[in-house]
Amino acid sequence: MNPREIAQWMREEHAAVEELADKIGARVAAIPRVGLAAWISETAAHLEAFHRHLCRHFELEQEGGYLEAVTDRSPALSPDVDRLRHEHDEIDRILTAIHRDLVAATEQDRIITEDCCCRLQNLLRYLRDHEEREDLMMISAFTNDLGTKD
Repeated sequence: MNPREIAQWMREEHAAVEELADKIGARVAAIPRVGLAAWISETAAHLEAFHRHLCRHFELEQEGGYLEAVTDRSPALSPDVDRLRHEHDEIDRILTAIHRDLVAATEQDRIITEDCCCRLQNLLRYLRDHEEREDLMMISAFTNDLGTKD
C-alpha cells in the first residue's frame, strides 16, 4: 500500500470503528429501569459485534497494514508502534472481561451492570486516545521529512 491508500483505508476503518463505538457509548449512557435482562442481552450482542470488528481492525493494522509501513518509513517510531500493538492486546483483554461480566449479569445485578457500563465508557475513551495517537504517528511518519542522508 502506498501512503495515500493507507491514509484512505485508515480514515474508512476509523470511521467504522467510531460509528460502532458511538452506538455502544449511546447504549451504556443510561441503564433502563425496566427490561434490564433484555437490555443486557442486546448490549452484550452489540458489544460482541463491536469486539469482533475491532479485533479485525487491529489485525489489519498490524499484519501488512499501516504499522509495518510506519516502521519501514520511520524506524525511529518502532517503540511507538510497539506500544500501540500492546494497547491492541490490552483493549482486547478489557473488552473480553467486560463482555464476560455483562453476559453473566442478571436482571438483579444492577451494580454489576452499571460497573460494566462505566468500564465501557472508560474503554471508549482509551480507544479514542489510541486512535488519535495512531493518526498522529501516521502524520509524523508520512509527512515529516526526517532529513535522511543520500
